[in-house]
Amino acid sequence: MKPVWMIVISVVVTAGIIGGGTYYLVNSKATKDKDNLQSQITDLNNKVSDSEQALANAQSTTSTQTTTPTTTTTPTTTTTPDPTASWKTYTNATYNFSVKYPSTATPREINAESFTVDFGSESISAFSSTQSLNTWVSGAITDLPSNYTSTKATTTLGGVAATKLTVTKSNSSDAPALWIFSVNGGKHYEVMSNTSDANFSNFLASFQFTK
Repeated sequence: MKPVWMIVISVVVTAGIIGGGTYYLVNSKATKDKDNLQSQITDLNNKVSDSEQALANAQSTTSTQTTTPTTTTTPTTTTTPDPTASWKTYTNATYNFSVKYPSTATPREINAESFTVDFGSESISAFSSTQSLNTWVSGAITDLPSNYTSTKATTTLGGVAATKLTVTKSNSSDAPALWIFSVNGGKHYEVMSNTSDANFSNFLASFQFTK
């Protein structure tokens, strides 16, 4: 039979070995778990860092993009001033026409073989007739003195077909005369001026038949 002290020592040694082994196993597992947890934390930190970097790059790219402005061109409308805006209007109810004339002119009506209204540089004659336009114009050309020549062209008067005669006197410094012939509603109209009249084109353009 072993002495008591040997038994006690054996128990103590055995307990120490068991306790040491147990401590080693527990400590090894704890260390391994700690290492795994630290690795997971490190991986998570890396992922967060990568996400933050990606977001920063995206924001940087967005902020540096250049937006090209869209330019819309609005058409500009140019209004041409009316050169006859300050002119007066003459209206004749008998021969059914109206015309604008410079405000400095004074219309003067003359009733002879035909009606004539004189505006100074321009005049308009009117009368009733059954003659055709061509017959009337041909007669006017035939009646010209031998030292006058004429050039004929088609035009309009108040939107109605008309003939323009440019009449020139030979060996003269006078400006050629301009005669506009038209027939409307059984009435004959003759508008007269000369090529030096700066207002004539506007005067002629303002002419209107009221019937």
